[in-house]
Amino acid sequence: MKKNIILILFIIFIPITLCNSQSYDNNLCLKNEKILISFQMLTSKKILSICISKSEPSYIVYRFGTKENIELEFPKDLENSWKLFIYSYYFRGGGAENEGMDLNYLKFKTSKFEYEIYEEYSALENKEIIGIKIKNINTKKEWDLKGDISTLKGSLVDLKFNDKIQTE
Repeated sequence: MKKNIILILFIIFIPITLCNSQSYDNNLCLKNEKILISFQMLTSKKILSICISKSEPSYIVYRFGTKENIELEFPKDLENSWKLFIYSYYFRGGGAENEGMDLNYLKFKTSKFEYEIYEEYSALENKEIIGIKIKNINTKKEWDLKGDISTLKGSLVDLKFNDKIQTE
C-alpha cells in the first residue's frame, strides 16, 4: 500500500514540476536572454537581474531572488515590456577635478510598489554603487537595498542608445 501511494505521488507531482521548471542561469536569465545588468545583494545571496531577449521580438524582464526561487519577475507578459520601464541618466565628465559622475536609473511600477534600480559612479570619490530602491505606493515607506559591486555584470549604461526604452 505504501509503495503504491509513493508511486502515485511520483506520477502526479514529478511531471508537473518538470513541466513548470525554467532553466535559469546563475544570473537568473534564460538561454534565449542576455544580461543587461545583474548583481548579488550586499546582505544576502539574492540576485537582481535585468535580462533582455537575444532575438526579435525583443523584451526586457526584471527578476529577483535565487536560481531556485524567483521571488519577483516583472512583467509576467513580456509582450510590449519595454514600455513598462523608464530609463534616466545624468553624465558629467571631467574627472575628479570637475566632480564627474555617471548616474543611471531604471524604474518600473507594480500595483503596490515603485522600483528604481541604480548604478552610480562618482569620479570625486572614485566609487561606484549599485542597488535598488523600493517604495510602497500607499504607505510611502521606502527601502534601499545595496548591491555587491564585486558581483556586477553588465551595465544600465547600455540603455543610453537603446531606442526601445522610454527615457525620462
